[in-house]
Amino acid sequence: MKKFVTACVVLCMVLLLVPPVSRAAVTPYFVAANDTLLPFGEDTMPYISGGEIYVPDTVFGKCDVWSLRSVEKEMVQLYGGFKRMDFNTALNITTDKEGNPINCPPAKRIGRRFYVPLASVCEYFGLTYGELVEIPRDIIPNEQMYILRIKSNAVFNDKTFIGINKAAIISSYNDYYAPPPSPSPTVPTPQRPPPIPPYTEPEYPEPSDDSEEPEEPSRTYRGVTVYLSFRSISAEGTSRILDILNAPAAAGHPSCFFVSLDEIEAYPELVRVIAGSGHSVGIWLEEGTYEEYCDASLLLFETAKVKTLIVSSAPAYEDEDSAGEPAGESAEEPAGEPAGEPAGESAGESAGESAGESAGESAEEMAKRHGLIYCGAAQDFYNDETASEDIVTSELPTVIGERANFSFACSEAQASVLPGVLDYLQEKEYTVAKITETNGP
Repeated sequence: MKKFVTACVVLCMVLLLVPPVSRAAVTPYFVAANDTLLPFGEDTMPYISGGEIYVPDTVFGKCDVWSLRSVEKEMVQLYGGFKRMDFNTALNITTDKEGNPINCPPAKRIGRRFYVPLASVCEYFGLTYGELVEIPRDIIPNEQMYILRIKSNAVFNDKTFIGINKAAIISSYNDYYAPPPSPSPTVPTPQRPPPIPPYTEPEYPEPSDDSEEPEEPSRTYRGVTVYLSFRSISAEGTSRILDILNAPAAAGHPSCFFVSLDEIEAYPELVRVIAGSGHSVGIWLEEGTYEEYCDASLLLFETAKVKTLIVSSAPAYEDEDSAGEPAGESAEEPAGEPAGEPAGESAGESAGESAGESAGESAEEMAKRHGLIYCGAAQDFYNDETASEDIVTSELPTVIGERANFSFACSEAQASVLPGVLDYLQEKEYTVAKITETNGP
């Protein structure tokens, strides 16, 4: 009996000496998985205990490692590919899917959240994580903040990743540290209403001919879809347009950028930024051939890990010289043919030509023949550097169900017009969408 009492006393002392994991232990770091910045909050923040970094079990989803948990059984399971880790926080053990023990620090539980050892999980599932990435002071000037990036197939380096997510970092930081709302004001005690004055006949002014008619309410165009596209990317103009489109106020205005083979070679980092910002990317065809599309599409995938079937090109205009040629002249044929020549020879030659590559085939015809998505612009402001906000908005469609693509150049002049156009689209409740393989004008 004395031994039992002594054992109970020792067990109680051990439990008192083990510090509980508290909410205050959570470290306010940003967490990213591959090229996705996770929401800044206690559901994603890590905490450090005994030199070991622990992260919530839910942060690995973008790296194709998923979690299942049971608070009642005090167990959390991570699985990806053909591997699995089972953490039992009640017994402080970790096993694989066969039940074999895994040598790693035990998982922790704070309330209904589970935290797992980052280094052990990354090593087991083949992931990586680097040192904490310092966020520049020009983004968050009041405090030194860091980002913890977990990677499996990330495209962007840390500097580019922070630049792309600058607006989201500032916004989420301000939301998290925003002061609590002020308490609602005290409702005053109702007072006795004043006495009702005696009724008097109101005097109505006589109508005049010059009285102004009331203004009609501003009309909106909900149900009208506008697609925004840009081409001829350049370092300065495209960067400014991306800053405008990626601003929090323009979060609902995704767009499509058409890039040529030469532009992908000249601005690979800029192409990666465009793709990483959530915009779609299409191929701009200078020559309009399928070989040109294949070369540009392959380089786009090597540069930004993006595959696309969307193509576009400059509008094809009919040759004026050939249009003015007399109809009879082109149809004229030699008066006679040798009697020994087979009658079907000329027909066979023309049939062979039509079965092969057409000499005068347009880019749109080529795209249709090879199963690509050709996108033409309903309103092309590419060559109109003088287009103002009023000119652009006056061309917008107004019929419910109508869809139109507005194309712009990545220039400083058209970037200066873009904020006013976006404000107008938002004010009039247009639906703004980006061109994709399944959604287009």
